[in-house]
Amino acid sequence: MIRKSLVLFCLVLALQVKGQNLPYYVVIGAYAVESNAQRATLQAHALNYPALYGFNAEKKFFYVYVRVSSDKDAALVTLSDIRREGFRDAWVFQGSLNYAAPNPIATANTAEEVTASLPVPTQSTPSDDNVQVSAADVVSINDDIVKSDSSAADANTATKPAGRGFVFKLMNTATGSPVTGMVRLQESDRANQFRPFVGNSLVYVVPPANKNKRWFLVCQVVGFRPLRTYFDYENASELDGATVGAEQEVVLPVPLERVKRGDYIEMDETRFYNNSCIFTPESERELKELLAMMHENSRYKIRIHGHTNGDQGRDIVSLGESTDLFHTSTLNKKHPGTAKELSALRAESVKKYLVDNGIEENRIAVKGEGGVHMVFDPKSTLASMNDRIEVEITKH
Repeated sequence: MIRKSLVLFCLVLALQVKGQNLPYYVVIGAYAVESNAQRATLQAHALNYPALYGFNAEKKFFYVYVRVSSDKDAALVTLSDIRREGFRDAWVFQGSLNYAAPNPIATANTAEEVTASLPVPTQSTPSDDNVQVSAADVVSINDDIVKSDSSAADANTATKPAGRGFVFKLMNTATGSPVTGMVRLQESDRANQFRPFVGNSLVYVVPPANKNKRWFLVCQVVGFRPLRTYFDYENASELDGATVGAEQEVVLPVPLERVKRGDYIEMDETRFYNNSCIFTPESERELKELLAMMHENSRYKIRIHGHTNGDQGRDIVSLGESTDLFHTSTLNKKHPGTAKELSALRAESVKKYLVDNGIEENRIAVKGEGGVHMVFDPKSTLASMNDRIEVEITKH
C-alpha cells in the first residue's frame, strides 16, 4: 500500500509541475490537527486504501484523500464508489494542497501497529445486496498517466498496470456514435463485487479468477437499456466485431440501445443533501447523461419520479432565493413539510436542471412518490438509496 501511495504522491507532484488546472481530490476526511490526519491516513492504509494527506491553507484543515485527478468525471466516479464502500461523507475538492509525505508516522513499523488502537472510520457494514468496489482498484486502474520530464513519469512507467489491454467501445446502435460511460466487470452475474473501467479508453484488465476465464460485463448508461453479457478473457479478440489495436489491445464493441416508451431509468448517482432538493455536486455527471439523451432525440418525453427514505414529515431545505442546484446556501429556505412534498421538489430540481440547459418544459412531467416505493429497509445501512430519482420514458 505504501508503494501505491508513492505513485499517487508522484502523480500529485506531476499535476502540479505541469501547471494544469487545479486537480480534483477525492477526500475521505478533514482534520484540524495534523497528527489526526496522519493516523487517519495510516488507518486507511490498513483498510487497503492508498491514502495521502495534505494541508488546505485556506480552510486550515488537513485533507486525507484516496485519489487525485485532472479529470472531474473520473474523480466523481471514484467518489461514487468510495461512498458505496461506506465513506458516505467523502467529497471531491478542487484546489491546491501542501503535500505531506506518503508515510506520515516515521516511528511506526507498519500501518497495523498505528491503527491497532484507533477507532475504525465511519463506514457502514456491507450487506450482501450492496455492490462494492475497491477504491484501491479504482485508483490503480483509472488514475491519470501524466507525461512529464519529472520523476513522476518514471514512476508511472515502472508501475504499468498488470493484465491485458482492452478498449470497451461503447456505441449507440441507432447512430453508431460513441457513448460516454463505464463498464463493470464481475466474476459472474451474481457477484457482488466488480471492477469499473472507463469506456472508449485504453485500460488494463487482469484475468478473472474463475475456472472458465470469463468476465461478466455490465454497462448501464443513462438513456440506454442496461447491457449484461460476458466474454472469454483469453480469446476476446476472436469475438464478433472485436479488433486488435496498435498497442495489441483488444477493442470490444459494447452496443447500447436507447430506452423506449415504458422504460424506467434508475438515476443511481443522483443524490441530494439530507432532507433537501439540492443535488450533491457529484450528481452532475449522471444528469449530463440524461440531458444528452433529451437533446439527442427531441421526441423523448419523460416523467420524473422523486422518492424519499420513509414517509414521515420532516424539515425540508429548498432552493429559496438561491439558483444553485448543486450547493447549499444561506439563501436556501427551510420549512416543515411532508415526504411527498420533498420527493416532488426533488423531481422539480431534475426538471429545472434540464430546462435550464435547453430542454422544453412541456417534455417533462414530475411526480412526488414520497416513501411509498422504498427499495430498502428504511433503517438498514442502504436506507439512503431510497432517496432517489427514477425517470419514466412516456414518449420516444
